[in-house]
Amino acid sequence: MENDKRPIVCGTDFSATAVEAVDIAAAMAKRLGTKFVLVHVDEFHGLAEVDPTLFEAALSQKRAELDREAARLRKLGIVVEEKLLSGSAFDELVTAAIESNGRLLVVGAVGHGLPRRLLVGSVAERAAETSPIPTLVVRPGSRLGSWIRGEHPLKVLVGYDFSAAGDAALRWLNEMQGVGACETSVVHIDWPPEEAHRVGYHGPLSLTENPEEIQNLLERDLAERVEMILPRDKVTITVEPGWGHPEGYLFELASRKHADLVVVGTHRRHGLGRLRFGSVSRTVLHHATVPVAVVPPAEEQKRAPIPKLNRVLVATDFSDLGNKAALYGCAILRRGGTLQLIHVIEPAGVPTEAKNEPRPGKRNPKLRSQLRSLVPADASESFDIQEEIIESADAAEAIAQEAERFRADTICMGSKGRTGLAKTFFGSVAQGVIAKSKRPVLIVQADEE
Repeated sequence: MENDKRPIVCGTDFSATAVEAVDIAAAMAKRLGTKFVLVHVDEFHGLAEVDPTLFEAALSQKRAELDREAARLRKLGIVVEEKLLSGSAFDELVTAAIESNGRLLVVGAVGHGLPRRLLVGSVAERAAETSPIPTLVVRPGSRLGSWIRGEHPLKVLVGYDFSAAGDAALRWLNEMQGVGACETSVVHIDWPPEEAHRVGYHGPLSLTENPEEIQNLLERDLAERVEMILPRDKVTITVEPGWGHPEGYLFELASRKHADLVVVGTHRRHGLGRLRFGSVSRTVLHHATVPVAVVPPAEEQKRAPIPKLNRVLVATDFSDLGNKAALYGCAILRRGGTLQLIHVIEPAGVPTEAKNEPRPGKRNPKLRSQLRSLVPADASESFDIQEEIIESADAAEAIAQEAERFRADTICMGSKGRTGLAKTFFGSVAQGVIAKSKRPVLIVQADEE
């Protein structure tokens, strides 16, 4: 992003807090070698029609204040464009940022009086939630200025939720490291009951820590996602269970890690559609004591990239159609990838109430050998092959949960296998996997006769 010359846009109401935000935004623009757009929005409430003379006087006063602020910045070597607008403050700020093709919108967290409406709970909050451009809300006394001057690295806490918005927050932070060095902590707050069901864990759940199995899986997945975007040596990851609202845990972690900046993604949804960090962003903005950056996904980031199928899970019941799925799994798997073949069997000698708890099957060399025999010899040389026998009375759920543990890029299975005594497939199992798993499912159907 070194050639990204999109401007930094900043709203001001000329208050002391706004001046601090302006100085930070302008310093960022200078550091990035881009233009700085200074915006003031005033709501004249039809003053031009009621008293044209008074309107001209008010307009002239605001223009003079804006000119003085711009002149002060130009003396520091900053290229400044001024915008004096009238209307709804947050609407006009967001519109100005969009029309300027802004890289970042910066606002102060506190204003004074009705004419100065850059307030958390009103303008800053609403702009951050609705803007398609990342928004930085600056609080008084922040360490952003000294960071830009190179006096210290910035301690950043990123709230991450395995979504496009979370990825956007990481990408934005990666770009901002062009301004100065950052010490980044990426934190994921999980909901233990949901995670336990997702991976098929049936043990006790603590209020203070995740079970080791869940913790390891989440840390593995979080590290993998972060490494795709941020340099791993500059990032620490944290996974903690959350039994309440995730923002409370973010506040506590921000305090514990002495964060200078909190970064969250936003889905830009409202009402009942506000999910996870889409709704968390407003609470974080309202209560955080340090600056907050709210980052929405860019339009191109919302479009999914072409998937790379490096991990394919094939579920078979050893019927002809189930076995055929193994061939399709080999066909779509990238060379050097991992193919996991699984077979689900009915638990034997297990109390009825415990039969729905998926468990690793007893070591069964015969079944494992039968699974491996489904892979052609030439494919065995191209892929890493794994076999797994799972005991469960609910085959669909067992397959979906194993796909989570395996981190499958896709699941491949037949749609109308016959199971005999194993009773694992009868068409409805494929439908059950589709319903229970969030991962792509490739269904292999019988050839028409």
